[in-house]
Amino acid sequence: MENTYSAPSFYARNATAIKGAFVVFLILMLMIPTVMLRNLVRERRYTRNNAAEKIAASWGGEQHISGPFIGIPIDTKNGETWIWLMPRHLKVNGDLVPSNLQRGIYNVNVYQTKLHLSGDFSLEDLHSLDLSSSAIHLERALLVVNINDLNGITSQAQVLWNGKSLLFNPGVPGAGNSSDRNSSGIQVPVSLSQDAAGSATNSFVMDLDIRGASHISFSPVGKSTEVSLSSSWNSPSFDDGISPYERKVTNAGFTATWKVQDFNRSFPQSWIGDKYNPDSNSFGVALITPVDTYQQSDRAVNYSFLIIGLTFCIYFFVEIAQRRSIHPIQYGLIGIALCIFYVLLLSISEQASFLVAYIIASVMTIGLIGCYTSAVLNRKTALGITAVLTLFYGFIYVVISAEDYALLMGSFGLFFTVAGIMYYSRKINWNRTPAVTAPAVES
Repeated sequence: MENTYSAPSFYARNATAIKGAFVVFLILMLMIPTVMLRNLVRERRYTRNNAAEKIAASWGGEQHISGPFIGIPIDTKNGETWIWLMPRHLKVNGDLVPSNLQRGIYNVNVYQTKLHLSGDFSLEDLHSLDLSSSAIHLERALLVVNINDLNGITSQAQVLWNGKSLLFNPGVPGAGNSSDRNSSGIQVPVSLSQDAAGSATNSFVMDLDIRGASHISFSPVGKSTEVSLSSSWNSPSFDDGISPYERKVTNAGFTATWKVQDFNRSFPQSWIGDKYNPDSNSFGVALITPVDTYQQSDRAVNYSFLIIGLTFCIYFFVEIAQRRSIHPIQYGLIGIALCIFYVLLLSISEQASFLVAYIIASVMTIGLIGCYTSAVLNRKTALGITAVLTLFYGFIYVVISAEDYALLMGSFGLFFTVAGIMYYSRKINWNRTPAVTAPAVES
């Protein structure tokens, strides 16, 4: 009797492992469009930032206040230069009134504020320079305030100098001599009082009505500087070089006070020329949106590998459990639907809140995949996969919405997901070989 039995082919013996390897390959291939999606998010963020800059150009940009300080011209062997004299005491109080300006579909956080500045100068701080009194032109002294964007000044700036009201003029002395010093600001000629010993206190009180966008900061020009700000904005960011001495943030807004002494900064009370930059130790507050639309969209794309990988694992396990064959093209169509979710999320979030956009994009994507699964497999399987995808997308939303715990939650979620995959795949026979029966032998 001739034995007609033939051994199973390599593909038949390793069909499950080969299909699993193909699914992994397809997941990796789908990472290519997710990179393109991340670039799309960055492009839209760049467009938003350009719109914000155009808004700031007409309203007033990020404002930095440096001063007031005094500039005094002196004669040197190299020509005329300037002495810079910092105030002994500087106190600033202000209330930021936030609002929102829109250009097309983009908007930017802006504010209005009236800053009340007061303090005094002492000519004793010039003694450390050891200069001849004849070389110093005290009669040409200027009181200077550097301001980033003069478009943000909404009323005539004036100062009460030693009890006398003076009006500021645009421009600052020495502009263009140093790339570090702010060349935008206001100045006014002042008369410096001094006694017989060559020293006296000169006081000032001034108000500045300023508009700006997103951020306001100050330089600690005073030997003792105290800045107090308050606002109804409830998500401030104190991320500059010097932290507030006191701060309080509630749902109703924030209050913050900075107290800076001269030993907390990197420049002295007076110097000649451009040796120091008083802007190097700035501090302030930014009116931020804790997690904006583009940041949330970018976070969502970061978890695309998890969503696509888990979805394909589910279909792969269903395929094995039900002994059904899902065609590679069907896997590809499901993967494309998962990628389109992020395009929907980004486009809708530019027109509505991120939560609404996420719900709409999730319902559309999960509904599409559920209906397709019902047609390819069966209704019961489709309902199960729909429920699991709903759980996945809900968890991902919680993760990307978290400001401080996103990484922690995401790492734990990833760990337990991998643990679940390992649990359900432990009994899969990756070398599924058909049972071999001995051929019948006839006598």
